[in-house]
Amino acid sequence: MRRFYTTVFLLLVFSACAIAQPCFNSGTGLDGSYSAAVNTTIAGGTYNFSSFNIDAGVTVTVTGTQPLIIYCTGVVTINGTLSANGGNGADGITYVSGGTGGIGVAGGANGGDGSFSSPSGPLVGIDGNGPGGANNHGAGWSGGGGGGYGTIGGASGGVGGFSGPVYGDANISALETGSGGGGGSGGYDCGAGGGGAGGGIIAIYTGTGVNIGVSGMISANGGNGGSDGTGNCGGGGGGSGGSIILASPSVTNNGVLSCTGGLGGGSAVPGSPYYGDGGTGGLGRIRIDYNGSIAGAGTSNPPANTNTPVPGIAIITASASPNDSVCSGQQVTLSGGGGVSYGWTGGVMDAVAFTPGGTMTYTVTGTDGNGCTNTNSITVTVLPTPTVGYTVSPNDSVCPGTPITLTGNGASNYSWSGGITNGQPFTPGSSTTYTVTGTSAEGCTNTATAPIVVNPLPNVTLGNDIVQPNPPALLDAGAGFASYLWNTSETTQTISVTSNGTYVVTVTNVEGCTDMDTIQVNFTAEITNPNGLETVIQLYPNPSSGSISLNIQNIEADMISIDIMDLTGKVAYHQWMGISGNELSKTFDLHHLSNGVYILRVSANGASHSLRFIISK
Repeated sequence: MRRFYTTVFLLLVFSACAIAQPCFNSGTGLDGSYSAAVNTTIAGGTYNFSSFNIDAGVTVTVTGTQPLIIYCTGVVTINGTLSANGGNGADGITYVSGGTGGIGVAGGANGGDGSFSSPSGPLVGIDGNGPGGANNHGAGWSGGGGGGYGTIGGASGGVGGFSGPVYGDANISALETGSGGGGGSGGYDCGAGGGGAGGGIIAIYTGTGVNIGVSGMISANGGNGGSDGTGNCGGGGGGSGGSIILASPSVTNNGVLSCTGGLGGGSAVPGSPYYGDGGTGGLGRIRIDYNGSIAGAGTSNPPANTNTPVPGIAIITASASPNDSVCSGQQVTLSGGGGVSYGWTGGVMDAVAFTPGGTMTYTVTGTDGNGCTNTNSITVTVLPTPTVGYTVSPNDSVCPGTPITLTGNGASNYSWSGGITNGQPFTPGSSTTYTVTGTSAEGCTNTATAPIVVNPLPNVTLGNDIVQPNPPALLDAGAGFASYLWNTSETTQTISVTSNGTYVVTVTNVEGCTDMDTIQVNFTAEITNPNGLETVIQLYPNPSSGSISLNIQNIEADMISIDIMDLTGKVAYHQWMGISGNELSKTFDLHHLSNGVYILRVSANGASHSLRFIISK
């Protein structure tokens, strides 16, 4: 039976992406710090690290089809291994199948499959992918061709494998992937080996430095070709080496840089013309750009193509004034530094004040005098404005002389107009609107106003004390008050009294403020002197700080009664005293009494006289 095979392969080409590096670019650092302490993988792609480190004895393997491109604002330190090696081709299996081509990573192209046929032969292998992968498959009964950069190895005899075409240049003017090795030729139940994959692409750009330790390695080697199993057909060709680019002001290599081609797969039965080993893959490329120093006792295979000097790196700074944390509604000015021109994201103009609408990260792209560009970023945090309020105790409408307490809320610190201390009682002298300024923990402020009303006091007067021969007496507190309360428990504007005594009324206006007055009612004559002399009664000092003196002259009586009471009629002092010589002098110690208005009443011969005095300590 004759079998026919159709093979489709994908050609991966990265040569369209120019990588000329006139200036070092360390990126933004937004991806943070990378540190590998155990074996791990990293997906191909572009990264912006702030530092990059691989510990000794640790291998970091690149995965995926994309080149690994690292920008780093800090130092790159590799004491372990960073690998983007192409996969090996699989061995062919006699009587079963040809080996499949190796799989490339980080842009490395796949190897071609080895051929197999049971009843017929010879069948040519499949070309490897990539720009150097064409025409490098096994032919006839030869081994597979070597791939990459035009460097090939022949079969051990006979026709030999095809070579791959030359591509790229030593300076890696474009991102150049390693090409896959061709598959071996097989047939008549002999399974040829698959080609190895090309090495991938590793590019590292930093404005600080690259240090490769004695145990460090960066490798982008081609994969090995697979063997022909136990048959007598062809082994697969090795994939070519990939590309390594290091661009840094200083590079120290005490380890290994390697972009070698993979080895061709073996043939179980040596000799020609029907069988043979696969060809070796071509070398890749290594390029180092620097403008400071390149040092170290490490190796580079192939030898690195070095470019020096290059202009260097634009060190661009980003700053905010007055601060990168501002209060809502406050303006901020962003300024770039280290260059001669700057462009900002977010519509921001360099060194021009604006009002940010919210927290946002802004990126500046600066260009220095050498024409080198770089970026930096700054996050402007917009702090919230506190919602300031207040509480008032006991009320925002009070009577004269009533203390109140104003206490701010919604912030961390408070200052009040009018010399008020937050949370401390004070007595407002008149109706006033007070303003509180609250400051948050972040320093943002807001205000609130507190209108305080000081209501007028009512003014009540009962008139002069009443002395009349007979009851009743009509006492009138006056109209216009909201309520009345007499010490007789009556609640009317007027009352009629029939007994001697001190009468007190307390009135309240519509605002709740109170006033009181007292009146002395006597239904007998005033104290009289039988000899017709005028009795003189003196009380001093008035007001008193607690001690008060009574002096009576020209009184005709054997005994007099002294009563001291408050305005409610509560008696604080009572004593009968004898009179000698028609005169009396007495000092009373009243320090135990509270501040207020009191009445001293002198009674003799069935009549009495009252004097009002004030204690103010």
